[in-house]
Amino acid sequence: MLVNVDSRFANLLVASTYKNSAGRCFAAALCASALFCMAQTVSAEVQAVTTETAKTTVAYTGRVRAEGAATIGVDGRKAARQAALSDALRNAATQATAGKLPGAADDMPQQSPDVRPFQQGSYYSIVREWQSQGIYHIAVSAEVVKGKFDAGNAILVRVPIPKKKIVITQFDVAKTIHVDDINNIYDGFPAALSSRLEASGEFLSSSTSRSIPVETDAPQRDAIIQIAGETGAQFLISGMVVNAGTGHERWSVDTPFDGSLKVPFGGYKKRHIEVEFSVYDGRTGSRLSSHHLGDHAEGDVTVGNNKPFGSSLFFETEFGKATDRLLDAAVKGIREALEKEPFSAHIIQAEGKKVYLDAGSDALLEPGDKLVAYAGETQLKGPIPGAAERAADIVTLIQVRPQFSIGELPEDALKLGIKAGNIARVNFADQRDLSAKQIAAQQLVKAQQEIKAEAERVKAEQAAQAEAARIRAEQAAQAEAARIKEEQRAQAQAAAEAKAAKLKAQKEANTARVSAAQKARTRALFVRIKAAQKAKAQAAAEAKAAKLKAQKEAKAEAARDKTGQTVPAEAQTAAEDKTQQTVKGEAAEGKNKHKVLPPGTRAVQESAKSRPKP
Repeated sequence: MLVNVDSRFANLLVASTYKNSAGRCFAAALCASALFCMAQTVSAEVQAVTTETAKTTVAYTGRVRAEGAATIGVDGRKAARQAALSDALRNAATQATAGKLPGAADDMPQQSPDVRPFQQGSYYSIVREWQSQGIYHIAVSAEVVKGKFDAGNAILVRVPIPKKKIVITQFDVAKTIHVDDINNIYDGFPAALSSRLEASGEFLSSSTSRSIPVETDAPQRDAIIQIAGETGAQFLISGMVVNAGTGHERWSVDTPFDGSLKVPFGGYKKRHIEVEFSVYDGRTGSRLSSHHLGDHAEGDVTVGNNKPFGSSLFFETEFGKATDRLLDAAVKGIREALEKEPFSAHIIQAEGKKVYLDAGSDALLEPGDKLVAYAGETQLKGPIPGAAERAADIVTLIQVRPQFSIGELPEDALKLGIKAGNIARVNFADQRDLSAKQIAAQQLVKAQQEIKAEAERVKAEQAAQAEAARIRAEQAAQAEAARIKEEQRAQAQAAAEAKAAKLKAQKEANTARVSAAQKARTRALFVRIKAAQKAKAQAAAEAKAAKLKAQKEAKAEAARDKTGQTVPAEAQTAAEDKTQQTVKGEAAEGKNKHKVLPPGTRAVQESAKSRPKP
């Protein structure tokens, strides 16, 4: 285990690190007793730390970050990766059961800003993987539930941690005389820092030969926004080499009596490398963090212009080694400064529901990743610059290319207020809020639909009931109309039957009357005919009798004539008239043979005929 005990030598006799072997032996002799005396103190402090750690084990849910490593052996890279992952998970379990999460408050669990919270179980995500000198390294972020992490049953989840874009401007040098022996540190330092950031696997970094004004005012802010906008960077880093000078250090020891006198002896060359840099938000130009880092080299500290800054020849020098350590420290500081800053990308185009982002697979984005699209304008006025923006909706990536990607919104971008120049960010807090709002909106819509459906159902039911009532009323009306019609028909039928009965009775009465009249007429006719026949028979008998009488008289007259007697003229005339009457009577009888005369008519006629004329 490596322990940094530099601070513990503040009050020791030796204040420097010695390159000379004799000096080291001398220093070791002087420090042996001090180190021996410190052992118990260090042990006691370690025990105290261990005890304090054990006491702070609590039940909460949070996340821990741990690293694991394994040597790449004959089994190959895949086996080394699995061994490094197992080592990282063991380390995560050790951290989880040892105590609080780093940086957690006393009563609040720590929650990473770029990881979805899990309700139960053990989850982890791989944050970073890299190889160095034959060793495979893996960094994981593990979910801790109730202060424990089950490494054996942990489930790997993909947490989208895309690479953030950084642009590094040219570094100024406070004293150019300090870097006369260094080949282009102005552009070399930003390029080397950019390369280290890129190698970390967390950033897409680039450097530019441009610089920004030193004054922290509007021109500096405008320059930051302009450079970041032109390069598509989310963050901008700018700094200065404060010191790269060379000095001469001498050794000194205290007098063995009272220590009031320091005795110098020997010496060596020492060269410092100090840089100051700041990290800025490329969208607003505001400063996120400032750093002042330093290191030093001893011995042969001269570099030489024949060794380009950042080359292997440069890093082989003592000053190059010190610069290498400083670059690692700078990368660590930048990673820590930007760890909690969520990834963002610029929306370069918006068409309907589709938006185009200036980040793609080179930033580790994948189809299906979700980002929060923000609407609003950047606000640069006022003492505190910022961006007046609001989380509009969630973008789901549907196509991912190396340097750009296409996402889809639930609604039209114009309706949501999203346009080119806005940003999309990996922000799970806003994503959860939007998801909650969407769920609430969906539930509201669903409830409204259910209410509407219920209202429509009730309305339909009421309409059905009304229709049923109408049909029933119509049927009742039809039944009543049918009843009335039937009554009317029955009444009409009864009236018709009564009328028919009346007509029949009248007809029967008429028929009876006619029959009676006919019978009476028939009887009368029969009587008349019988009377006429009787009268005819009587008349015929009378005529026959008269004829016979006349014949007799004629015979008698003839007989008299035969006897010679003269018949008087009057008797002859009477006989002739009688004969004519007889003939006329016979003619009339023949004429009226079929004529029905009232009874007695013939007798009267016959009587009139037989009555002698005056």
